[in-house]
Amino acid sequence: MQAVLGDVRNHNEMQDARFWDAWWDDCISKGEAGRFMFPMLEAPLVKHAGGYYDVANSNALRMDVMAQFGLRKILCAGSGISQEPRALAQAGFDVTALDLSPKALAVASAFEPRADDRLPFCGGVQRPGGQLNFVVGSILDLTVCPGPFDVIIERRTISRFREQDRSTALQALAERLGKVGIFLSHCNDSYRKSEKRFHASEAWFREQNWAIWDGVPNSTLAGRVAWLVRSAA
Repeated sequence: MQAVLGDVRNHNEMQDARFWDAWWDDCISKGEAGRFMFPMLEAPLVKHAGGYYDVANSNALRMDVMAQFGLRKILCAGSGISQEPRALAQAGFDVTALDLSPKALAVASAFEPRADDRLPFCGGVQRPGGQLNFVVGSILDLTVCPGPFDVIIERRTISRFREQDRSTALQALAERLGKVGIFLSHCNDSYRKSEKRFHASEAWFREQNWAIWDGVPNSTLAGRVAWLVRSAA
């Protein structure tokens, strides 16, 4: 998982699969795998179309928006052992989970929910036609999962790159997004310990003239938009 915690921002470590394999081995040996398989993060509620949503955790809102605009193909970048890609596939989407760590994806793919399990990402929605593929590789390598995808989801991955490397990683993911699509970028509010709510990648999106969906989707999707999500650490 390129996405995680701690203060891992060394460029070499961010691109070292062996480092992340060892990190996941340590995490699993400590019994901490569950909180990364099903990460539920504290985030503010927003109102959209008459309902309230936890924007960090609510795939239900994203599913509604995707259905509205006919979006189906999703890239979960730096997904680690999270079961969000599986839940989205069970909800009928074509999902690719991309991560640098073979260990993380082996754990993620080996997880077998019981027949009656409803994974806590999509409100338990199960629809036919979904697909799930696990791909080991770097988000910086454009030959891996080249797309185009309708939706890209990165959760606390880009914000862990060094600031001078972040634009390269964002551009690499943006290259994989179709001409009409959603780039969902998720970071922790407390990344810089600021009192003001901000998103670690917002400046880049604005410099590139992306339309910004800041927590709540707009009513139209005419091109590519950045859906910026914040949560507490």
